[in-house]
Amino acid sequence: MYNIKIYILFIMLSYIVPATSYQGLLLAHNSYDSYKFKKNILFNNKKHSYFGSRLVALPQDINIGIFTYHSLKPYHFQSNLSIIDYGQFHDSESGHTFSSKELIIENQFFTHIQKHLYSSLGIKYINSNIESYHSNAIAMDLNLYYHNNNFMLSTFIKNHGFVINHYTNYLEKLPQSYGFNLSYKPKYLNSFFYVEYQLFYSYHEINIFNELFIFDNSSISLGYTSLANNLNYGDFNYDFFTGVSIGLTTIYKTYLLNIEVKNLGAIGIINSISISKSIN
Repeated sequence: MYNIKIYILFIMLSYIVPATSYQGLLLAHNSYDSYKFKKNILFNNKKHSYFGSRLVALPQDINIGIFTYHSLKPYHFQSNLSIIDYGQFHDSESGHTFSSKELIIENQFFTHIQKHLYSSLGIKYINSNIESYHSNAIAMDLNLYYHNNNFMLSTFIKNHGFVINHYTNYLEKLPQSYGFNLSYKPKYLNSFFYVEYQLFYSYHEINIFNELFIFDNSSISLGYTSLANNLNYGDFNYDFFTGVSIGLTTIYKTYLLNIEVKNLGAIGIINSISISKSIN
């Protein structure tokens, strides 16, 4: 148990924490806010300020809590507070026990530049603690969106920043990435399709996502991430469902409830539940 938990810790540090965690596990990293922003534009949804929270449960008692405030006045911005608790680690050989936690604070600003162009800028502070070791970092995410009829194309840079103080004397760098994504709203189907390509220093990641709207206030979601096939641990056997995810969203009056399940292969199953409330 100790070895697999250590493995999950390093996977989370490499893929999730520097990228502001998984806000919407069906999408990759912090693409979730960008996804909602594009969906509102393509569907011409009435915009609301809201606040909400999300709980993400991973194997080995690792949990992520995310608290969000989204405002339209006096300008369009969103603030996120993410708390990641990796729980207790116990080494059976030495009898040593230690814990690890992460705190991420992010402010994101959205701007309508001109008729077809939008942009967003996110600035985040990351505080990381593993036993008695501490590290802090500042990073920036930049998105540029082009909207034309039922399509929306976006390019982005994620985790452009620097580590303020390192765990050790080894000088680490944030895992900066680049990429693009395409969103499409079919003309004759009440659905939303999203595909993203993200390039890191030593690997790339592809994410595909589709949301189908049913009834008046509900939708079901199906997604896939190639990230799950890049994770290896022990003798894990990959199958058709590796990297696949499914979700359900429903709205009741001013409340929105979202439940998601994702199969990340060697890491295991990840569950997420979130609730938000419109305030205008």
